[in-house]
Amino acid sequence: MVDFSDMIFKQWEKGFSTFMDQLVRNQAFLTQMGKLMEGSNLFRMVVDRSIIKALESVQLPTRKDMEDALSAIRRIEVEQQKLVTRMDLLQDGLAAMTEALSALSRLAEASATAEAPAPVAGPSKSASGTRKSRKGA
Repeated sequence: MVDFSDMIFKQWEKGFSTFMDQLVRNQAFLTQMGKLMEGSNLFRMVVDRSIIKALESVQLPTRKDMEDALSAIRRIEVEQQKLVTRMDLLQDGLAAMTEALSALSRLAEASATAEAPAPVAGPSKSASGTRKSRKGA
């Protein structure tokens, strides 16, 4: 039974292939198909124009309006991404500057501490010694 169905399918395929080959080579058929396609394209253009006019009359967006909006959104997304990248770079720069300022501040503190005059022990002793000498006198 399987062999019989395969044989029928192969016969059908061969007959259909022969028919289509003859049809595609028939100039009258090709001429009619060309006219049919031209008519179909004209009909589609008329339908498209009618749909656009109908949408515009009820103030609904057309396909072109939607494509224009999508294009604008894509441009905005590209610009937004550029701004995000610039902000990231600025934040990195600000962090580096903050770190450098902190290091500079620590360095200035360390330098100020190292250069600060040490408390002089002499005058305070001499002042106390002067007092003692006065007391004794």
